[in-house]
Amino acid sequence: MSDEERTKQKIAHDIIEKVGGDPDDEEYYSKGGTVTRKTYDLVNDVLETETDEEDTKHDAASKAIEESGGDPEDDEYYSRGGTVTKKALKAIDEAIDEAQED
Repeated sequence: MSDEERTKQKIAHDIIEKVGGDPDDEEYYSKGGTVTRKTYDLVNDVLETETDEEDTKHDAASKAIEESGGDPEDDEYYSRGGTVTKKALKAIDEAIDEAQED
């Protein structure tokens, strides 16, 4: 399946599996279809991004996006509702692949 054919949900599930989570567990991917804070914490661990316990889910996601080469202030990385976009998840997924190759 090409990168363009992968849905946002498929990319999110791939990310969760790559960082050691279970995409069928609501602890990592909610019923509402959003990636959870726990997943972003695991992503940041893989990317060796500094976080702290007081970070919000949005903070943790923004750090993952920035570490992936994206700009968390760019509207293309967050929807109007504050949800991470497919473009952001693709950037994170690619950064995880690179980090795991090292």
